[in-house]
Amino acid sequence: MESSLLRRNPVLRELLCAAPLIMLTETVQQAGMLCAAFSISALLTVLLCALIPRRVLFAVRVVLYSVIAALVYVPSVLAAEYLLPDAGSSIYLALLAEGLLLSAAFDSMMEKQSLHKMLREIFMLLVSVNVTILFFGMMRELLGCGTLAGRICLRHAPLPLLGTPAGGMLLLALFCILSQVICGADRREERRDAASE
Repeated sequence: MESSLLRRNPVLRELLCAAPLIMLTETVQQAGMLCAAFSISALLTVLLCALIPRRVLFAVRVVLYSVIAALVYVPSVLAAEYLLPDAGSSIYLALLAEGLLLSAAFDSMMEKQSLHKMLREIFMLLVSVNVTILFFGMMRELLGCGTLAGRICLRHAPLPLLGTPAGGMLLLALFCILSQVICGADRREERRDAASE
């Protein structure tokens, strides 16, 4: 689980969904809505794509994956627009789906592995992305507005800049740096343990 949260997390490792994360996570509620919309669309897409037989040519499968993702995207956008009416979420949900599904989930699907293993990897990817999105939204709301889930927690917002897109970019950069430092320390420890054996 720790490996998925930090080492293989496409948000922190590759900045794949930086735009949706920055623009749609000013509050915990917005982050939760984004997580729900993304998770539903991602799971539907992956499950439908898993039905395509492996004996179909690779190039044809990629085209079919794209068609399925586009078909699932339409109801996902409608749901996101309903859940986040003023956020202009449709473009950001598209960027999120493109970044995560096409790079991480489809790479996993194209490997020759069992459906069970593939679904486990996709589930861990979704958990890692959703934890990151929720924690990011929580930190932005708490430090940028002084509230958490709409309830006042701090008398004054310590870092009001975090409520803006520029502040979101700075916080995301800090998250990425911290994850790299933690992963680097873990790798050094693993190397020391391997060398001592």
